[in-house]
Amino acid sequence: MMITKMAEDLAAVRQATADMGAATVSLTARAIRALQEDDEELAQTAADDYPRLAQMNTEIEVKAIRILLLYQPAAEDARMISTVLESISHMERIGKNAKSIAEIVLLLDDQIMIEPFPAIERMGNTAETMIRIAVDGFTRNSVEGFDRLRELDSILDVGRRDSYRDATEHIKQCPDSVDVYTQYLFVTRYLERMGDHACDMAEKVAFMVTGRHIEIDG
Repeated sequence: MMITKMAEDLAAVRQATADMGAATVSLTARAIRALQEDDEELAQTAADDYPRLAQMNTEIEVKAIRILLLYQPAAEDARMISTVLESISHMERIGKNAKSIAEIVLLLDDQIMIEPFPAIERMGNTAETMIRIAVDGFTRNSVEGFDRLRELDSILDVGRRDSYRDATEHIKQCPDSVDVYTQYLFVTRYLERMGDHACDMAEKVAFMVTGRHIEIDG
């Protein structure tokens, strides 16, 4: 009976984590699309959804720790619980950064000008792809696509550097827009962090799946 109950609780925690992953991807995609399309309504839905993601994090953490204390699971199940605890933390932080991007869209209030910053759109698409790869890896118990993450992470690093360069040039030409460009640079920082969290989550998922440690975010 105890073994059956543990299996049920493990399955429930795993499913809850997969559900949180889907919510994280949805929130992220809406925040990025809101920025690219200057869609304030979409940005508001993303910002409003963050508290639900944070609540999911708390609820899953409680359930996962309860399993550890109550059942003292064997190595494979313990790896899964460890991955859950790490992953929900990374997903909550991804959601928080996505919320910050959505709030910038609302703050700028129709001042979005993506064209002068081509790196931002590329960074947004890249960060979203990385998050999807990490979340899908957990949901499917797979490392498929993980070999792409280092290259994608490099795109974010280069994009942030390019954005600083572009910001400097645009501010020289249009000093009145310094506040907008400053917010753009905040966006690049949030996107870069989201990519880092996706890499860190993928490292934990890879350990869960293969039992081997890998390093993605060098």
